[in-house]
Amino acid sequence: MATQGKGKKLQMNSAAGFIRLKARSLPINGCWISDEWEDTGTAYIVVSRRHPNGNITAGVFLVDLLCLGIKQAQILYDTTADEFEDILKMMQDDVELEKADCQLVHEIIYSGLEYAKKFGFEPHEEFELARCLLEEDNPKKRRYDIECGVDGKPMFVPTEHESDERAAEILVQLEKTAGPGNYFHPDNVPGLDELEKMVAAMMDADGGAMEDYEVDEEEIENSETFQFKVQLKNISKPPVWRRIAVPSYFTFGQLHSVICAVFGWSGAHLYSFSPDGYGSSPEITLSDEWDLFADMESGDSLDATETRLSEFFDKEGQHMIYIYDFGDDWTHVVTLEKIIPEVSRQAVCLAGKGACPPEDCGGPWAYQDLKKVLADKNHPNYQEMAEWIGLNEDEQWDANEFDLEDVQGVLEHYYYLSQQRPEE
Repeated sequence: MATQGKGKKLQMNSAAGFIRLKARSLPINGCWISDEWEDTGTAYIVVSRRHPNGNITAGVFLVDLLCLGIKQAQILYDTTADEFEDILKMMQDDVELEKADCQLVHEIIYSGLEYAKKFGFEPHEEFELARCLLEEDNPKKRRYDIECGVDGKPMFVPTEHESDERAAEILVQLEKTAGPGNYFHPDNVPGLDELEKMVAAMMDADGGAMEDYEVDEEEIENSETFQFKVQLKNISKPPVWRRIAVPSYFTFGQLHSVICAVFGWSGAHLYSFSPDGYGSSPEITLSDEWDLFADMESGDSLDATETRLSEFFDKEGQHMIYIYDFGDDWTHVVTLEKIIPEVSRQAVCLAGKGACPPEDCGGPWAYQDLKKVLADKNHPNYQEMAEWIGLNEDEQWDANEFDLEDVQGVLEHYYYLSQQRPEE
């Protein structure tokens, strides 16, 4: 996004010294961001500060939240207010900008920076100075949950900013740092539209495909209620489990959403149901998952959004294995405790025990180690881990924490709980 021809692009050492020492003492004049940043994963950001004489110094940032972090950083030093307005108008020719909460844009920049560094990508060279126009980052005071990557993996899509040589370098870097097959790029992503559809379906809380969950009134009247106990395997002291009651006509896709809600999972990772876990069939999952990420024979997989619980559960004591996050492999045993001959129209959490492990912490064995670290404030890794899971200084990780009222409140936010009746 060029801004040449207007303003005074930083050149003088005196200006650089002023920015390093004084920029943060200038009041914020305003912040802007591209309006489609959440959809595209790319954010054009402007952070401006006002000098006592009314002039403006601003930082212009191009942030790739999918993989590369701070791709561009530029400083516009000591422009007049009119010059700065002209710059904003010129930028609007390339991308639609809108006024934004300055805390939000700061957190987007720092989140993109941190994510990129996981994979060995350093920020644009001018960012070292341009960051002086930002507030200092304090992870403990962040207010926004900024999503980076796609479904927990980095994604690289070449743009006009990358030459063929640079694109090749990036892919080599991802092979080393993310690992083969652990990132998205044009060769293994069929298209952004399809990928976004897959991620939206996994999240479910935004609505998903409502037609997948339609059920007629006759089926409801002839249904029962299934009481399940869902317990995380390989977790103890304390064990982690939830007891839920759901309509028998719910799909496995809906059961996935309910389990995520009552445990506290985000729902952003892949999942599957199967009789005995990996390698057993049929595997019940999203059709997009086995289209994109597996090579399964016909008949081995069923679509979770079209397969109802009543098609598999018909006897008390039956169980299935639910695996969430094909990496951390959180394995849940889903046991049908009771078949209640009553009609129900929504899911209910009846009881539970134990806190949900922090997502992306590495799986059950890594969580057991993490609990030991968080139980000892003198442990050399305590501060790093406490900050990573978002603990404040006066907080302590409580592995026993479970609040039935809070969990039920989360369930009430799932859209389908109040929309299970057929259309008139």
